[in-house]
Amino acid sequence: MITITLNDDYNAMMREYAKNMKRISEAFGEQFRQIREAQNTIKTAISRIEFPKIDLPEIEIDYKKIEALVEHNSLSGWTITGKMNLNFYLDVKLLQIKSMQLDELFLNYYESNSNETYFMEKSVILKGIDDRWRNVLIDCFDLYESEKYGVIIPLLITIIEGEISDIAMSNEIGNRLIREWKGKILSEEEKFLIIISHSLIKYLSSKMFVRKDFAEERGSMLNRNWVLHGRDNPNYWTKVDALKLINVLSTLQFIKDK
Repeated sequence: MITITLNDDYNAMMREYAKNMKRISEAFGEQFRQIREAQNTIKTAISRIEFPKIDLPEIEIDYKKIEALVEHNSLSGWTITGKMNLNFYLDVKLLQIKSMQLDELFLNYYESNSNETYFMEKSVILKGIDDRWRNVLIDCFDLYESEKYGVIIPLLITIIEGEISDIAMSNEIGNRLIREWKGKILSEEEKFLIIISHSLIKYLSSKMFVRKDFAEERGSMLNRNWVLHGRDNPNYWTKVDALKLINVLSTLQFIKDK
């Protein structure tokens, strides 16, 4: 008798549990149905929205102006580097400035903000330079920062020539090396990089690496042959001369990196 009562109670409880679960399922089912309908409504509304067409202006790059500025600055020994502030370097006002004034302007640029640009270029050079030059370059920077500029100039010229020979994959020397490198610059390269490379080559071939008879007057800029063959007077070597060579080395790292 007791067993029958327990079974009846159990069956009644299970029927009530089933009814409750059905109501819960129906309630959640209705909510899910409403959520799906809302999602479909939103999708339909978004698909009908017409977003306004925005015509972006075409940016025209004045390569002729860039080329003129890069060449003007480079012929005074200030080639463009990867860390150079382009607003400063490509300021059209520089075209009216002569070489000595340009030297002073770039020196001030390098020394501003506690030599910020100098230290950035130093970091770039030491990061990208061939390992064989690293230790002597660290010595060069130490000497430069100790204001002993004349000692490092022959070595910096040697390193520049070594870096160019690596880039050009050439065993030539002096101006023959520069001519061979010029012939290897491909026309399909990035336009801006072509301008930088050609301006650097123009500076090297017409100033630093140009053949200059030892009987001629020295001139105002460093000449590779005069320095390395012992014909130049080190008393003329200045901080600006050393900084230009450091600048050229940074330009070479920029070209290598591209």
